[in-house]
Amino acid sequence: MKYLIEPLKKYPLLSDVQGNAKEIVIDVLENISLNILYGHMGVKPDKSFLFYGPPGTGKTFITKVINNEANKGVSKEDKSNIKMFDLITMKYDIGNYGTAYINQGSRIIQGFFDAAFDFEAKGQKVFLIFDEADVLFQSRTSGRHGHNEDTKNLETLMKNMQEAYDSDSIYLALITNLNKELDSASIRSGRIDKKIRFELPTLEERVKSFDYEIGKVNEKADYKAIRNYNSEKLGKLTKDLNYADIKNIVHTGVKLRIKELLKDSKGIRVPYATQKYLNKATKIINLEKESQRIGFNM
Repeated sequence: MKYLIEPLKKYPLLSDVQGNAKEIVIDVLENISLNILYGHMGVKPDKSFLFYGPPGTGKTFITKVINNEANKGVSKEDKSNIKMFDLITMKYDIGNYGTAYINQGSRIIQGFFDAAFDFEAKGQKVFLIFDEADVLFQSRTSGRHGHNEDTKNLETLMKNMQEAYDSDSIYLALITNLNKELDSASIRSGRIDKKIRFELPTLEERVKSFDYEIGKVNEKADYKAIRNYNSEKLGKLTKDLNYADIKNIVHTGVKLRIKELLKDSKGIRVPYATQKYLNKATKIINLEKESQRIGFNM
């Protein structure tokens, strides 16, 4: 099986995050880049991280920032040559690799780690990501283990996690919305250095997120497809929403404007969305979230 390397993109970068998220990225990158200095002074860098918290709070987004920022110096021509990467990022994607194929799961997991160890042997730094870690690292006391294959997979994961932790140049992150479902042995000290909870964005972070998402839409449109908006007001209207919801609001607002324009027989030469449409989108997303909370499906 071929194990996929995460591609490099021009964004998101460190400049695309703020607040606590920015501090997390800087901390991870410093532990990766300063590993030799740490070793010279007799200590180990933090090599393993658990990112947990509610959905849509930026856990997976952070790993994209780390990958792109660490390899920011790689030229466009060299992006197809992984030997030029300053950091090789590999994500164990359940959709690509599965979780518990009978008599195959542990072999696939072992192959994933073997690929990482091979890169390290060639002198490269590696960052391993395990998204939906609660599925891979199921607690043996949770009642979710269906057969011996699950236990075999977990044992293979933990054995290799320890080997990666003891290596010089392999780092890893576990990502989950359900940290209480994780096997306690897999996240004990000595396997996980830092456990970082991701929270819903503050007002300031929501305001900046609206500015960021609107800026990205305008950049892709190559003109101000969204204008005359107040991100401060939008931030106050989205108290219990996450970063994914904010992106959804921005895109929904544009789509609402497009649908309205299609009904307008007069047409418009330069279509754009305003605060009015973002407010409408905010109401839609808030209603959807509320329906999910009380058990209805929209």
